[in-house]
Amino acid sequence: MVFTPSFTFSTPSPGRRRSAQASGLLAKSAAVMKHFISSFSVAGLLAVMVISSCELPAEAGLDPPGKSRSTSTSISGTVTSRAGDGKVKGVKGVLLSAGGVSGRSDEYGDFTLEGAARIGSVTLSAKKVGYKDYSASVTPPPLGRSITHDIKLDYAYKTTVHGALADHGELDEKSGITIKSSTGSKTETGPEGKYTIEVEHAGEFTLKALVPDKGLIGETTIKAATTPQKPVSEQTAPPIA
Repeated sequence: MVFTPSFTFSTPSPGRRRSAQASGLLAKSAAVMKHFISSFSVAGLLAVMVISSCELPAEAGLDPPGKSRSTSTSISGTVTSRAGDGKVKGVKGVLLSAGGVSGRSDEYGDFTLEGAARIGSVTLSAKKVGYKDYSASVTPPPLGRSITHDIKLDYAYKTTVHGALADHGELDEKSGITIKSSTGSKTETGPEGKYTIEVEHAGEFTLKALVPDKGLIGETTIKAATTPQKPVSEQTAPPIA
């Protein structure tokens, strides 16, 4: 008796094959999508972290996060001048103004004008009797940072001289005579040949009496009494002869 094996092959139906293929495609698609979302999330999170950790530079002209731009700033500095002993010292009580703000220097010559400088340049001025007026254009830095601007004042020596003409036999009238200083200032005599003239100069200077049709009729030399401690003086001159 011969035993003959029998094999039975089962072939999947077309419907089952399509179902299995569809399931495989769905699984692969889901895996790809999961990987894409995961990668995108990590990259996006990193990008957000990097951007959040950075501040915009001031030079860009934009406000850093959480900060607002200041449109004004302070001007500070020291006012000095060279004293009689040649040393540079602070000048007290100087009137300073800029951008509608004013103040005075302290005993050391230091000053601060809060909110004086705004966007664009402003004029800083300094004034005190006995000194020449000072002014300068000041441009504030970006984002309202403070400005340091030191000032050096020069003395404005001024001598007021009172005097009169000496008797001149050739003059019929003493009024209207020109009195001119060697520094360039001039005036005219009044009744009885009296005059007052202001001269901005330290040291000696000359006063001359001039008549249009006769020229120089006399002169005198004046030594100004001004000093760095007393830049403004008043004195009487000897008669111009």
